[in-house]
Amino acid sequence: MLHINMLHLFNCLSRVQMTLSGIPGITANAPKYIQKALLPDRTDAEAVAELTRSVVVVIFVVVLVVAIAIAVMFLVLFVSILGSLIA
Repeated sequence: MLHINMLHLFNCLSRVQMTLSGIPGITANAPKYIQKALLPDRTDAEAVAELTRSVVVVIFVVVLVVAIAIAVMFLVLFVSILGSLIA
């Protein structure tokens, strides 16, 4: 029920507010994109499950990127120490 009410509220408020917001890139199509992202054809449980999966994927990607950045930093440090030992 909350899911359906959120969709109705979003429909009522979004078009005028988003188009008049002055935010670059926000057009009249932005509310349609967001409404589709709210998964109106799904039940509350299905929408929550989909959102949870999306959040988990984002967290996984962020952790992976941070791990790669740390690995690259250690590699650069190792190469720099090795270079100073050889020279």
